[in-house]
Amino acid sequence: PLLDMFIRIFDVRTMRQLRPVTFKSGVVKLWFMPRFSSSLLLVAPNGRLNVADANDGSCDFMPFSHVHTASHITGGASSPTGEVMAYGDNDGVLSVMMDSENARFNQYSEAI
Repeated sequence: PLLDMFIRIFDVRTMRQLRPVTFKSGVVKLWFMPRFSSSLLLVAPNGRLNVADANDGSCDFMPFSHVHTASHITGGASSPTGEVMAYGDNDGVLSVMMDSENARFNQYSEAI
């Protein structure tokens, strides 16, 4: 698939468009990081994870992490606390990253 290399950000608090973030490999999934309100987690098709600042449009091109898969990443999700992140690829493999052994998916979940 042809992915757009520009991430356009619109600030609803000030009702204006912010400077776009350029991500040359394209993004298959992005979301705000739960613990940092202005940081975006960008997922590239090859499994590279980067962090971008939505306020100034800067992107840290040093990979935050890398999901090792045999095919392209097609989606991802994060827990509300930011302790767990999951990524799915085109082969149906689910990769889960946790920041501790007792990670919680929400405030009512049991430890896994």
